[in-house]
Amino acid sequence: MPKTLVKARQAGRYSKVFDLIRRNNGQLSRFDICKLTGYSTTTVTAVVDRLIADGLVVEDESQESRVGRRPSLLNIQCDSVFFAGIECNAMGVNLTVADASQAIVLQSSTSLDSPQTEEILAAMKALLDQFIQENPEIWEKTPSVTFSIPGKLNTKTGVGIQYRTVPDWHDVDFSAQFAYLGKRLIFLNNVDAMLTGYRTEHNLGPDRSVMFLIIRNSAGVRLFSKGMLCSELGIVCEIGHMKAEGSTRWCACGKKGCFDAELSSTAMVSKLREAHYAGLLDENMLSGDSELTLDTLFRLVEQGEPTAERLLAEAGDFLFQMLNILLAFFRPDIVVLSSFYPESICHFSEMLQTRLAEHLEDDKMPEITCIPPANALASFGATIVGYETAFPNKVTEI
Repeated sequence: MPKTLVKARQAGRYSKVFDLIRRNNGQLSRFDICKLTGYSTTTVTAVVDRLIADGLVVEDESQESRVGRRPSLLNIQCDSVFFAGIECNAMGVNLTVADASQAIVLQSSTSLDSPQTEEILAAMKALLDQFIQENPEIWEKTPSVTFSIPGKLNTKTGVGIQYRTVPDWHDVDFSAQFAYLGKRLIFLNNVDAMLTGYRTEHNLGPDRSVMFLIIRNSAGVRLFSKGMLCSELGIVCEIGHMKAEGSTRWCACGKKGCFDAELSSTAMVSKLREAHYAGLLDENMLSGDSELTLDTLFRLVEQGEPTAERLLAEAGDFLFQMLNILLAFFRPDIVVLSSFYPESICHFSEMLQTRLAEHLEDDKMPEITCIPPANALASFGATIVGYETAFPNKVTEI
């Protein structure tokens, strides 16, 4: 067997055993690992000994009272290695640091208001620099920083090609901007990061396919299926700029009738203001509102204002249309909708479940769940990608 394949297999076994210990922390002995992996005693002994020598794992005697020798159980050395993830968007920057067990040990954030590219970069550097200065011991044990970036991104070069929400965002070289960190830099799309974070938080294994749909300044969607992120499919990347039937509104991309022009946070505020200028809103319900915002829209809906309710119902129609298109191509087990629309008044998950049931067969009906905007979820997902890069389980089967 070629030396490169031997090394890959060895690295894969190292990663697989480490991840198995992490997921069953303090519950497995070497013998248990042999049974679960099918590896020989010699192989498991060599891998575990190396993990212990590397400071990633410790071996403790079981406290169970048994006849004969007690088995030694394996534990993750949580502070042996850390992974940093940072997410940016037009609303702010979020930093998360997780330890070897994938537990969060640090989180910080900065809010932004209609920022330019330089402001976003400055906020990212400020959070990272503060973390480094205040946590030198953790930083020393952090092999990589994973960046969760919105818009079109070259994940290999770290160049943010375009992010329509920030007009001056063109070919932003994150790799060059953060080379001063002196660490391995990893880049992924922010919706990929959110999907990874959600799967980890909810302990969804590789056998569960998940579609993650996010709606805030624009709409984005990612799919996890058959153990991998399906990020290279064009329809997945550009759903917000697909044609929405019945839409005649202009989109920020310069075209008319995109889903973003109907569903994004910017679009919903524009619709509310247009309704106000046209005299369609109940003025008695607007007392005290110096500026019309999303909060105004949702408050009016809660109070039963007819035009606000109509705007929200129309958004629900476009959302159903978008999801119906996606489900014509993909049939995941779970659909996660992360949006600024509060489920407490929108009830989108119930509406989508009911309307989709009229179009899909029962055995193909996905579970639909709605969650609030998930900025910290993206930075947490970025730490998981850093972990998976350091411990690449997939090369095990070479």
